[in-house]
Amino acid sequence: TNPVSSVALQANNMPNGSILWGGFTKKIGFADWPLYVSESLKYPSKFKYAYVYDEAYLAIGKGTEEPFTPGYHEVAMNNAADVTHAAGLKTVITILPHTIMDPGFVMTAINKYDIIAIDIYVDWPTVNTHGDNYGTNPYSNALWASVRKLRAQGFTGDVWYIYQAFGIKGADEEIKLRKIKRVI
Repeated sequence: TNPVSSVALQANNMPNGSILWGGFTKKIGFADWPLYVSESLKYPSKFKYAYVYDEAYLAIGKGTEEPFTPGYHEVAMNNAADVTHAAGLKTVITILPHTIMDPGFVMTAINKYDIIAIDIYVDWPTVNTHGDNYGTNPYSNALWASVRKLRAQGFTGDVWYIYQAFGIKGADEEIKLRKIKRVI
């Protein structure tokens, strides 16, 4: 919560070219953002990017049933992007494919962001791609359709893919349980 100590901790524990974390701006806002960014400049070449916002346009408490809230924190995000660019850092935001594929989705300043990371949760309901599919895999389709929609809206930056698999259990968990049972 202290920008000075937070940036120092990040700088001393991450490799060059890392992403600056300025706090969970979706909940705490951007009051300290300029300080996080200015502190990052004390560590030349340590930070290349700044993580401006998580799950843009998804209002707190909303989910896939209401994935897009027009303008939600958009002015503050855009102002933070300007501060970040003025310091020579690249901007990163994440957006859910459910948000991007919402029929009303639009960003007023899409190219203020150098990277839009598409945040796909495999344990969430399938994304409605409105027929814009790459193949039969629903996650590939969500990524494909989201990138195409961002590009259609004029986005020229990089697109990153974030595969979120919280709570997914698989063979590894089964193997662990078998080993535990043998020990018991």
